[in-house]
Amino acid sequence: MRFLKCDGTFVVRLDAGEDVVPALNAFCAEHSITGAALQGIGAVKEATLGYYSLERKEYIKRDFRGEYEIVNLAGNITMMDGRPFAHVHVVLAGRSERDPEGDLGAVGGHLFRGIVSATAEIIITGLGAAVPRKKLAGASLALMDLGGHFSATQQEQ
Repeated sequence: MRFLKCDGTFVVRLDAGEDVVPALNAFCAEHSITGAALQGIGAVKEATLGYYSLERKEYIKRDFRGEYEIVNLAGNITMMDGRPFAHVHVVLAGRSERDPEGDLGAVGGHLFRGIVSATAEIIITGLGAAVPRKKLAGASLALMDLGGHFSATQQEQ
């Protein structure tokens, strides 16, 4: 991994073989990033994507192996259990091992695992404040805990 820091923004390049989410978590811990927005592109050779089933109250996961471009990576960094937590979603396009001559089909979802094949280029834009994440009353997922912070528009509704 290599990075460049520009004011409150980090430009990060992950190398082949790195796993995107743990690499981001470690980077943010090392650089005391406690609240940030993520965006990126790149390529992976293995990925585990999923979506949260409200009915089953669990993530449904699927593994992908093949040549995939990261068409879009988006997410955030929050603090959960005293550590940075990268919440990452991706759209991947490419050829899977099941259809190696197929078209550039796209898949997307929550990124649990993404092994970089060539590179991943990720911009981490600091928010200037820690954003806590925890399981809130009535929620089956850990959510951003924004407490009593509301905008004037929200208070009027």
